[in-house]
Amino acid sequence: MADDVQQIKERLDITDVVSDYVDLKQAGQYLKGKSPFTDEQDPSFYVSPEKGLYHCFSSGQGGDVFTFIQEMEGVAFREALSLLADRAGVTLSGDDGSTGKRKRLLEIVAEAQEFYADKLKDSSSAQEYLQKRGITEKTAERFSLGYAPDSWQAMLNYLRESGFKTADIITAGLAKQSDSSSDPYDRFRNRLLFPIADTTGRPVAFSGRRLDPDDPAKYINSPETPLFRKKEVLYGFHLAKSAMRDLDAAVLVEGQTDIVLAHQVGFENTVASSGTSITKSHLDLIGRFTDNLILALDTDTAGRRAALKTARLALTEDMTPKIAKLPAGSDPADVVVAGGKEKLQQAIADAEHAITTAVRWTKEGSNDRRDFLGRLQEQVLPLVVSIENAITRDHFIGEIAQQSDIREKTLRSELDLNQGGRSLRQPQKRDSLQDADRLTRRERQENIESELMAIKKWQAQKDDPEISVDELSEKIAAIQDLKIRDRTPEVDEQDAFAAEVSYADLKPEELERSIEELLLHFREVVLQQAYEAAQAQLAQTDDTKTKQSLLRKCQEISNQIESVRADIREHV
Repeated sequence: MADDVQQIKERLDITDVVSDYVDLKQAGQYLKGKSPFTDEQDPSFYVSPEKGLYHCFSSGQGGDVFTFIQEMEGVAFREALSLLADRAGVTLSGDDGSTGKRKRLLEIVAEAQEFYADKLKDSSSAQEYLQKRGITEKTAERFSLGYAPDSWQAMLNYLRESGFKTADIITAGLAKQSDSSSDPYDRFRNRLLFPIADTTGRPVAFSGRRLDPDDPAKYINSPETPLFRKKEVLYGFHLAKSAMRDLDAAVLVEGQTDIVLAHQVGFENTVASSGTSITKSHLDLIGRFTDNLILALDTDTAGRRAALKTARLALTEDMTPKIAKLPAGSDPADVVVAGGKEKLQQAIADAEHAITTAVRWTKEGSNDRRDFLGRLQEQVLPLVVSIENAITRDHFIGEIAQQSDIREKTLRSELDLNQGGRSLRQPQKRDSLQDADRLTRRERQENIESELMAIKKWQAQKDDPEISVDELSEKIAAIQDLKIRDRTPEVDEQDAFAAEVSYADLKPEELERSIEELLLHFREVVLQQAYEAAQAQLAQTDDTKTKQSLLRKCQEISNQIESVRADIREHV
């Protein structure tokens, strides 16, 4: 690797690399410019061509061409090495030939992008669509938009004539093999094309928007290729990453037109997924530059569902997700076309935390109190469970309690039970004054036991219960016999009502399944307490026979715990 690094440094001038990001001017034996890392307006960034080093006096950062790319692209050393090797034309040691193949595919896609871009100005239908959507010529050039001719082999023939092999063109995702003949055909025909680039701006795939309203598929995307993994690529990321860093926020939209128009009116920190749900890899890309995520997805039911799903994933990554206040029934592109920059700016400025928005949506969409509580459990509490920071989680527990008229301790025990891997359809009242992640096993045991007792009380009050109350009583009692402490929690009418609210809309078989999961978790936590008690006794005794007996007991309990956990995994 050391030889690779040295070879790359010999072939690349740090001035050329840095100049792609910073406007440099001569200053004696150095070059200087404004810092790419801070908002400092005075030139404080210096490059030494002779030594191949840079230093930023406003941020204190410095290093060589590799550390510069790591900082600017938000990548690890290995990725910076690969990027610079491509730029320098260096084949890395240990390469199995995949680098050469990847380079050919990149050349094919780049050639295709130029071909499509050249055809754009000659397509009246494409120009008409751009004009209708308000996309300017400058913006079309910025995003390298193109047009795929209404021809079966226009691209294929062009690339063949340029010296590329048919097999490689197919591998790059630009052509498809025909089922009826041996000759392939163009994947994209009569479509407006949005090139999809990697993190450095190299085109790796395309998304084609139909221009003929009779075409059944509104969008056609490139298939996954050695260059393109849709779960790892964000559309517009290469154009947005600098603004993400400067603004410390990323705006996530759903479609290509949304992002193009958002950039056009100044929101250059906007990105979109490429035909798939947002993944951890997508958030990792964004997280290189900011932890603040503003979701500006479509406002229909599917868009709201996607927003909450993305928000939950973002929370697990310790990011702060907010949801923009777009007008009902509109997407960002609609907002720009109808109201211009100011309307979109207002929608983003008014963005609320995803949990606050989720509570508001839940209230707006509920028919009555029971419906609201059910929606709260299904749509809001999973977001709270996903919060890693205990202080932040505590804040939102308080906010939800205030807005929903539910006691905080009810929410805390609800969250604790959910962290055990259960469904969120739980009763609301459980008596713990600590955060879910700080509950002791005894408290968890009491919470689960109270819930089971509440379900039993609710069912016992019914004329026609969905389950056998006697059988449930026997199962609860069997586990209670294993408890270290004899105390049994008391439940009242409010507990029974909470159980009814949580479980009333479940089918009998679903209710039984939920109860079985509860019983398994109850048994698990009771056995864990028994195991800890046996270990404590073991540590306090010096008698050999007693130690052997306790060791056997610990092993037996441990086996029982593993058996219960296996059963729990089957229920998840």
